[in-house]
Amino acid sequence: MSSFFPNSREEIDIKSTNPTLSSIHGFNIERERVTRNSSYLEVLGWDFENIWMMPEGGNDYPVLRNLSITPPVVTVNTTGVTLDQETLTIQVGGTVYLTAAIAPANATNQTVIWSSSDEEIASVLSDGTITAITAGTAVITVTTEEGNFQDSCTVTVINGVVHVSGISVSPETCSIILGNTLTLTATVTPSNADNQSVTWKSSNRNVLTVYKGKITTTGVGTATVTATSTDGNLTAVCTVTVLPNTPPIIPVTGIILPQNNLTLTEGNTHALTAAVSPVNATNQNVTWNSDNPSIASVDTNGTVSANASGMTFITARTADGGFTIK
Repeated sequence: MSSFFPNSREEIDIKSTNPTLSSIHGFNIERERVTRNSSYLEVLGWDFENIWMMPEGGNDYPVLRNLSITPPVVTVNTTGVTLDQETLTIQVGGTVYLTAAIAPANATNQTVIWSSSDEEIASVLSDGTITAITAGTAVITVTTEEGNFQDSCTVTVINGVVHVSGISVSPETCSIILGNTLTLTATVTPSNADNQSVTWKSSNRNVLTVYKGKITTTGVGTATVTATSTDGNLTAVCTVTVLPNTPPIIPVTGIILPQNNLTLTEGNTHALTAAVSPVNATNQNVTWNSDNPSIASVDTNGTVSANASGMTFITARTADGGFTIK
């Protein structure tokens, strides 16, 4: 037996080939009579859209006609559905694609419906794409349109790791008196970075040491303190100058003489005392001067000597600030 499948929808003269038409394109021939336009035709077979037929009257010329006859459709029922993942863990903001396999693979209706048990944790699109929204757990379910067969995947959404992107130290420069301490502050960015830990190091332990940002001075000089982030090894530096331990300078603000007038007999002496204010001023030095030493002279300690009769002014002057009093 032979098969014959023409390449044209036109009438085909196959007399010269003289085939024995027992099947056409894999379909068994069924001989029966149909009526079309008042003519009786013998149906030899069909191939999907086309019908093969023999005109009545014993003509040896089979013809190909398009009679808009659709071959019967075989429906394959759905028997189940399976997801390619049973559990998933996704970071917030991430997406994952689930694949649903309908059984049997040639089922006629391949349509499925996706749903999430909690759209605020994980949402799912019609193509199975899952988007993680916030930390938590949600169940993604796929349901076949035919038969309502289901399968599910448990999705756990976790917060992603936030890495350190920068670090700074405050202050960036400072001076400390030997014997004093100072605590530096290190700030990592972003502020919600998961690992906020920082390590500290001194460039010269003979000048200062540092522990958790607290500086302890050990000598006079300059050293740098480096803060390093544990995440990313990012660094920031503070330059520290350690100064000698000298008392602070308290400036003079004035001077007072307890006596406004003094009468001496020629040849006598009297010691004047000047009071510098404030009393704890750093420089207490005072210089003395007489307007007319021939009448009365004054030494560096403020002792006045009467040399001759007459009147003169004795002036006390502070070394710091130049404050004077007569």
